[in-house]
Amino acid sequence: MNPFMFGYCATVITALLWPSLLTTTQAWCCVAAAIVIIRWSKLLAGGVFALAWVSLFSHQLLALETSNDDATISVRAEIISLVQRNSDQISVDIRVLDDNSYLFFNKFMRLEWQVSHPVSLGEEWLLTLKPKSISSPLNQGGFNRQRYYLGHHIIGKGKVVAAQQLRSASGLRFKLIERLRQQVSHLANGDLMLALMLGDKQQVSEAHWQGLRQSGTGHLISISGLHLSVLALWCVGLARYALNRWRLTPSMTNWHLAGIIALVMCSFYAYLAGFALPTQRALTMLLLVIALGMLRRFSAPFERLLWALFIVLVLDPLSIMSAGFWLSFGALAIILWFAHRQQKRGSRIDEHETGGWRGYRQGLWQKLVQLWSIQWRLSLLLGLLQGLLFGGIAPYSLIFNLVFVPWFSVVVIPLTFAVMLMWGLADLMLSSIGLSSLSMAPLLSLLDSAIMPLTASFSLLGSLPLNWVALPANVAVALIFALLGGFLLRLLYASIIPALTMHAFLNGRVHPVPLKGAESDGSAWGNSTTKVARVSDAKLSVSAVIVVGILLLPSLLLLLTPRLAQYDKRWALHLLDVGQGLSAVVIKQGRAVVYDTGAAFGSQFSYAKYTVIPFLQRQGITEVDFLFLSHGDNDHAGGADVLISMYAHTQVVTDLDHPGAIACRPQRWHWQGLVITLLGPQQPQQGNNGSCIVRIGDDRHQVLLPGDIEVEAEQQLIERAKRQGLLMADISQGTASRGDGVSDDVTNSVKHDVNNGNGFDDASKDPASGRFHGGLRSSILVAPHHGSNTSSSEAFIRAVSPAVVLYAAGLNNRYGFPKVKVIERYQMAEVEQYAVGHNGQLSVIFDQDDVKIKGYRYDFAPFWYNRTFEFGQMLNTE
Repeated sequence: MNPFMFGYCATVITALLWPSLLTTTQAWCCVAAAIVIIRWSKLLAGGVFALAWVSLFSHQLLALETSNDDATISVRAEIISLVQRNSDQISVDIRVLDDNSYLFFNKFMRLEWQVSHPVSLGEEWLLTLKPKSISSPLNQGGFNRQRYYLGHHIIGKGKVVAAQQLRSASGLRFKLIERLRQQVSHLANGDLMLALMLGDKQQVSEAHWQGLRQSGTGHLISISGLHLSVLALWCVGLARYALNRWRLTPSMTNWHLAGIIALVMCSFYAYLAGFALPTQRALTMLLLVIALGMLRRFSAPFERLLWALFIVLVLDPLSIMSAGFWLSFGALAIILWFAHRQQKRGSRIDEHETGGWRGYRQGLWQKLVQLWSIQWRLSLLLGLLQGLLFGGIAPYSLIFNLVFVPWFSVVVIPLTFAVMLMWGLADLMLSSIGLSSLSMAPLLSLLDSAIMPLTASFSLLGSLPLNWVALPANVAVALIFALLGGFLLRLLYASIIPALTMHAFLNGRVHPVPLKGAESDGSAWGNSTTKVARVSDAKLSVSAVIVVGILLLPSLLLLLTPRLAQYDKRWALHLLDVGQGLSAVVIKQGRAVVYDTGAAFGSQFSYAKYTVIPFLQRQGITEVDFLFLSHGDNDHAGGADVLISMYAHTQVVTDLDHPGAIACRPQRWHWQGLVITLLGPQQPQQGNNGSCIVRIGDDRHQVLLPGDIEVEAEQQLIERAKRQGLLMADISQGTASRGDGVSDDVTNSVKHDVNNGNGFDDASKDPASGRFHGGLRSSILVAPHHGSNTSSSEAFIRAVSPAVVLYAAGLNNRYGFPKVKVIERYQMAEVEQYAVGHNGQLSVIFDQDDVKIKGYRYDFAPFWYNRTFEFGQMLNTE
């Protein structure tokens, strides 16, 4: 094993946990230090060089020369991907062409573009656009888009304001994609055919994506190690067969020629796939295998894996940000590990029993057993890795992979490459006379039929229970420790115990026990030896049990969590980062209340689907007790239908038109030991001032959620609180005068129901104490209307008197929320202020008298790639 490469790779992987990067000056100093210390320690030198290279690479990637006026910039770009199309509005990925500051990598941007005519892949444009940074909403359980952008070298986002076409599509791949799209558009699996033939996954339908995810077969349509390996084996086999028949040369020469042919064909396939990251890794590994074979240099499987890992991380150290990187190399490592163990076991078969037909059957059976042994371990361990990366596992992935991996290897992948070659050649050569489309249609239909068994099984999968199981964070951690404990236990008994026993034997502490029937001069000698061996084994067994017990402790705590939850007095407010919108979740003892859902954009995207639900699943929440919808604005209630469809038993509280919803009239009830009070509005009304105002708290802390109310509604709320305050002065006399002129004895009206028997109590009274709860004072305030100037009046701030105010405002939002004047008002009142745009998800954790405020960017995941970025500049590394 090369220590420099190992030190480099190990240190690059730890970059996922770095709080910041080195400055450019510090990085170059590390390069010099690595050169100096490599003479004494290659391992350390590799680590120091990795520190420098990751930092320099990231700085260079994110730097983009712009003019002094950054309101708009002009870039020369190539269209490389159509991400989404909605009428005349498209989302595209472009490759920046006019930035000469890079040498080894491309830079990309993701743009929103309102086009007046069709745009094709491979076209070159001069674009004027309004740039935005890659900073994105970040929440627990949600998709980390910032990390995704960095892993794919997307350095910025933007909106196109002017465009001029410079050149039409010229690349072979882009021409083939455009023509193939037209010819497979009518086929049921045309989207998957595009992905398999040309690596274009943008057209894959939502239904197919869901089926691939739930079956754990998404890797089958991503051109990577499986595809190139299968193609290489077919090419080597066919080339060897042809060369042995037509070219009588020494066998080794034919092997070399066959390897070169396979490498050329795989390189061409990788080019057609767009040299995506998984394809690059697979091609690198294939190149190493063929090169080492030609050089006749023996190398262990894991040495080849280290070489491939080193080359990939030198060319692109940020590939560690990609989930595909971990799945690809994780699969390779698992296969190599267990294949090596199976090979060692297979070598022990008695050679006298492996001849003839019986030997053939035994060999075939052994191969099938090895395939099953590797496949179930691969599915199990990759399933756990998938759960960590995507927050869920596909329970049926083992069955689907056992069936469809061989099917794709033997039928689909070789047929795909053959059809692609024949169709591509025919289309390019015969397109001028209009015969290609007609002549190749049967081949395309044949490939469509070959893929059909996979997609047809998706409908069966949808009818099965638990086709996708969300994995809460605590469950994932417990499973990791459990598997680690099992692995160490197996390793302990397989390696350490035999080694220690041999060490004791060589030192004369343990002697060999005579074989049964052998003569011995003294039976006492054998008995003492057995006792020593048993004592050693007993000590090792106790040690093993202790180690494994510690590793299994998280799993034990997980089993006890439901019983312990009822004794947990903590509760939390989570203000989720949903861009320029609002969604808050209150959790106590494993149950949740949701206030607003964030926005939805079209039928494809909603923050409820991609942020709120994943967050709840990550927290282990299986049911939502109440969903409050403050008002009808999209940024507050856009994802209501998605959330209700996911949690069908939730009780909706809103003035919007929802079946079975409870109106937002003043009322109050107890939930999980907390008091939830609806403070308004008094009557339903349209607009921001019709927002449902909710106050949640216990006897120590309160949270006020006022929605988008403005100054007028704030003043009405204050007036109602004052009137209730006057009533409180009469409590000592035993009666209270209602605002409607009705006088009731406080103790006699404790159970008064203002909602016609729905079980809710009057908002003005506490059943436990008879005290009124009309006050506004709250320790935590979610700023009304995201921090707009039309809200957060000085009178409202005094009435609420919060210790902390939270702004549900997106980073660099177009409205400029929170406004400077609003920030100054809260500063004058000495209120701590936090915004989700700068912090990501904000969580306020109440533990009796203790209150902790945590943000995603700086507390839950305080890593350099989660910080806020500015366009064209690297983040502050200090």
